[in-house]
This record gives sequence, C-alpha cells and structure tokens, in this order.
Amino acid sequence: MIFVITLASRSLAALHNFYGRDQLLLRDGPFRVRRQHVLSPYIVDLFVPTYRLVIEIDGGYHDTQQQRAADAHREAELVRLHGVRVLRIDAALVDARPAAAVALVLAATRR
Repeated sequence: MIFVITLASRSLAALHNFYGRDQLLLRDGPFRVRRQHVLSPYIVDLFVPTYRLVIEIDGGYHDTQQQRAADAHREAELVRLHGVRVLRIDAALVDARPAAAVALVLAATRR
C-alpha cells in the first residue's frame, strides 16, 4: 500500500510539521521515508519504498467534489503505473495529533 500526502497551501505546512516534528519516529522506524518523491508523472508527498507506500496529506482543498475526483484518478494511476498503495491523511489530524498520523503510517506498513 502506498500512502500519499497531497500538498495544498495548508497541507504544505502540515507536511513540514509532520515530517519535521515527527521525523525521528518516521526515520528511526524500520523503513526509509522519502519526501517529495517522483513517481512519474507525479510527485508524491512521502514514499516508503520498502512497502511501496505513498502518503498524501490532504488539506481543505481536497474537500471539493472536483478535487476528490482528481485525487481518485491520480491514485488509480499511481496504482496502475507503479503498483503502490496510497494512504491519505487529513492535514488537520497531522496538525492536531501528529502521533496519530504517524500511527496510521506504521499501521499501514504492517498490512
């Protein structure tokens, strides 16, 4: 499964907070995390190569019906082209409870 953290203006700050504040939890885990990784033709927020996992952090921009459709298409293409799994994490969760967001990532690597 790939976790995808999608950047929007608000979620960009959440990504920096998530990766910066909790990078020890992610970095010292049993896997390597790559930030802003290219999976052509896309750039994903975080990628865990060992688990073929993309992590996208979604801000409010992703709440519109049009953007949800675009996100679904992007996910389908990532799966089709790269055989990954995608995990979307709400930027509000990352801001309010970063340890919970890290727990989602760790749980996804155990599947």
